[in-house]
Amino acid sequence: MTRVATVAYLGPPGTFTEEAVGRFDQCRDAHRVAYPTVAEVESAVRTGHADAAVLALENSLAGSVLPTLDLLAFSSPLLIRAETILPITLVLAAAAGTRPAQVRRVLSHPHALDECAGFLGRHVPAAVREPYASTAASMAAVRAGALAGEAGLAGVGPRGAALQHGLDILADDIADNPHNATRFVLVGRTIGTPTGRDRTALVCFQPADHPGSLLGILSVFADRGIDLLRLESRPARTTLGQYCFLFDCAGHVFDPPVWDAIRVLRGKGAQIRVLGSYPRAD
Repeated sequence: MTRVATVAYLGPPGTFTEEAVGRFDQCRDAHRVAYPTVAEVESAVRTGHADAAVLALENSLAGSVLPTLDLLAFSSPLLIRAETILPITLVLAAAAGTRPAQVRRVLSHPHALDECAGFLGRHVPAAVREPYASTAASMAAVRAGALAGEAGLAGVGPRGAALQHGLDILADDIADNPHNATRFVLVGRTIGTPTGRDRTALVCFQPADHPGSLLGILSVFADRGIDLLRLESRPARTTLGQYCFLFDCAGHVFDPPVWDAIRVLRGKGAQIRVLGSYPRAD
């Protein structure tokens, strides 16, 4: 992918998503534009207001980021062009002078709250956990609350966002799992060319559900020696009880074995959408 002039991301500034932007070579010199929702990030690229966007796709603890996954699978024509794995280090921060025993409300993105649930239960057990649009937004809300005289507020998020808003770090590296990481993807309007170390993301809608239907799909890839890297099901958004399968496989969609697998499945009546082919991150 060529250099990106303008990149959209889920704001406000200071989110892990913005940190991930800088990890993509294509975006090193790009103008960054923050949007308040994932849908608006996607729309900026689809309508040409941005050349590409960075979205969180999967967390090692909380699993898939469903707003991103569902957007790409069901409603967006955008395609994944690249990925990066960002280690996630969370801090607990509050207004200057606040002690952990004084914390009554903890604000953060739902995934961040999940990722440090054990720590919060041990160290601020009386605090109510309140979901927020992003980790950075929660830090801004803590600062705004403190300026308004509200005591007992704390936020969970990036150290940089906490310091940006003048908050004290009450505890560092509070995630329950030291291997916490998030996979971010760079999406654009076209598909990338093969690199020899790619993965392809697909969504498959079955013509009808029957015993062994998933096995039949998987065997098409196994028969061609294609490694499946990820698999999950999501409601197909048709009728209750109908599901589609989302999976990643090794290889590029233009590699003959992958393309042949897609051809065979389509020949059996399955609807296959390619969500992207892109180099695998280390």
